[in-house]
Formats: sequence, C-alpha cells, structure tokens
Amino acid sequence: MSNPYIGEEPEEQNTASTFSQQKTLEPDNHNPFGSSVPSQQQKTKTPRNILAILALVVAALGLVFACIPGTLLIGVVLLPIAFVMALVSFFLDGTKGFSVAAVLVSIIGAVAAALIFSNGTDSADSEASPAASDRNPALEELIFGDSGTATGSQETTSGDATGSATNSRDNPYPVGSAITEGDWTVTVNEVTLDATQVVLDEDEFNDPPPAGSQYLMVNITALYEGADPQGETPSPRIEYVTAGGNTINDYDHFAYLPESEFNSGNTLYQGASTTGNLVFAVPTEDVTEGVLAVRAHVLGDDKIFVDVQ
Repeated sequence: MSNPYIGEEPEEQNTASTFSQQKTLEPDNHNPFGSSVPSQQQKTKTPRNILAILALVVAALGLVFACIPGTLLIGVVLLPIAFVMALVSFFLDGTKGFSVAAVLVSIIGAVAAALIFSNGTDSADSEASPAASDRNPALEELIFGDSGTATGSQETTSGDATGSATNSRDNPYPVGSAITEGDWTVTVNEVTLDATQVVLDEDEFNDPPPAGSQYLMVNITALYEGADPQGETPSPRIEYVTAGGNTINDYDHFAYLPESEFNSGNTLYQGASTTGNLVFAVPTEDVTEGVLAVRAHVLGDDKIFVDVQ
C-alpha cells in the first residue's frame, strides 16, 4: 500500500520556502538600532521672487532720495517705478512678502515726497513775497515835484485849506506827487485829460473810446530803491475813480501805445527807474471830478489818491 505523502513536500516546508524568498526580495530597511527609517523624499523649495526684491530695493532708494530736497526729483522718478514693479511681482511665483514691503515703502516715499515738496514751495513763496509789514508800511514821505518838499504827513493842498493831513478821494494829493511803498516810489508826472487824438495817432489800430467817453492819459515814473541783487520788475497799480465812485482800469478798454507805453516787463536794479503812459477810457462829462488811486506796488494795500489836474 503506497504512502499518499510520498513525492509531496510538507506544507510547512513550502511556507518556509515562500517566506524565505519574500524576505530575500525585500530590501533591508532596518538600521542597527532597530528603528525603521522612512524613505527620503525630496522637498520642493519655494522660489524667490527676484522682481519683488528689486522692487523693494528701488522703493527704498526712492524713499531715501525723496527725503533729500536736492535729490527729490530722483525719488519722484524711482518711487512709481518701484510701485509698478511690486504690483507685477504679485503675479509671479515666489513669496509675496517682498512685494508687500515694496508697495508699502513706495507709498510712504510718495507721501514723504509730497510733504517735502509742499514745504519747499511754501518756503519759496514766503521768501519771494515780502512780509505784510514790508509790503504795506505807513506812507513814509510825500514828494512834490514843484517844491521838492518831502514830508511823512502834510497839510492838505485842496482849496478849502482845512489843514487836515488825511488823504482821501475828497482830499487827494496834487499831480506831481510821489508815493513810496516798500522799495518802490511811483511819481504821477502828468495827467492829460483829453488824450483821445494822441492815442489814435500813436497807433492806427487803436479804437476810439466808447460813446460818451474820452481817453485820459497818465504819465508815471517807477523808481526801484531796493537792494535785491536780482532786481525786480515794476508793478505799480493805478486806477481812475469816477465822481460816482466807479473804478476804471487801464485794461478795461485796450489802447496800444508803442512809443510811450509804461513798460512793466523790464527788470530794474537799485536806483533805476522807468517812465511811461497809462491810458483810461473815462466819462467825458465829469472827467475832471475823478481822482487817481495809486499803489506803488501791486501787492500794496494802501491806496493814495491823486488829483487829475
């Protein structure tokens, strides 16, 4: 009787053989200390945003230049460039920290530049414009062309001889008076009540005055007595005030005087003067009743009234 197990390997031997084969196929991942080491996985690093870094550098330079008055223009150019670069860098791969920092520095620099520019402009204006006390001093002297007398205040020369020194429309100074204000002295040399024909003859393109009016011409001299090494341009302010109290300016009705017009465009230096005419279209019926309101400088507040005859 044959053995049924002859020619077959025991099941235990087959199992051991299979385990041995599996063991030889598996890599030995055990270290000497008995603890398992996980498989190394390569970590992916976040790339740097180079454009954002450049934007931050440019913004920082712009801020520095903007804080220096002499290099303010450079800062004004760099700051918007840095701001645009920072905005573009937001759309690129990489960290956004430098982008945010560049935007903030650009904004801070723009605010600083605006403040510095504003302060510089205010300072320049205050230096260019004299103080109110300098522009509007009390009338220091009144010079009469006929007598050559100069006094800070004088008696009225009107016919009623009230003895009052107060200058007003009803009590104007006479033709030939000089008005001093600050560094300027303006003298009313002569008034031509009816200068219509003179004006029309001087330039063929001049229009006649409006109906019921005539041209009145005022000859003045502006003398600069300041010490500014750059000099100044004359800017007297002359108005004609009618008997009814209306003000007429020389530019209300334009008339061109190529040969004798007062020139306010040339710079005068200390001791220099310029002389010329101003023309007003005034009512004919009461031309002699009006007066001139004179300011030696356009920024002056005090008007001195001068008679027209």
